[in-house]
Amino acid sequence: MKHAIAAVHYLHSLYVLHLDIKLANFIIVDNVVKLIDFTGVIDTRKGLNQFFMYTQSYLPPGMQDLVINLLKECKNLQKPPASTRNDIWALGIMFWELVNNRTCLQEYDATYLHNTIPQHISKECRDLIKSCLCM
Repeated sequence: MKHAIAAVHYLHSLYVLHLDIKLANFIIVDNVVKLIDFTGVIDTRKGLNQFFMYTQSYLPPGMQDLVINLLKECKNLQKPPASTRNDIWALGIMFWELVNNRTCLQEYDATYLHNTIPQHISKECRDLIKSCLCM
């Protein structure tokens, strides 16, 4: 977890949003977790009106509906608002999936996710996941 957090923190320190944080975009090299797939990153210093890739089930609440509605209507091509919260929420989903050993479904809300973190996980780990999943 600490390597994943460090990778995202590093990107954010450079004013870069990854916007596709998920288990599939991390690899392990020499016992170090590395973030990959930078095809959709956004440099926030250049504005947020750039195209970005995302995995729908890792989007924070509200963003999912916004993206779905935009895609359905295809009238408004403005991109949904993006921030570091997108990456932090996705980290929380990823950590939740790791401790629960299952995929997070889109219909799960933050309350459900908070309540389904296994009790055998350390309090520090539970608190970390909950803090990532606060919107």
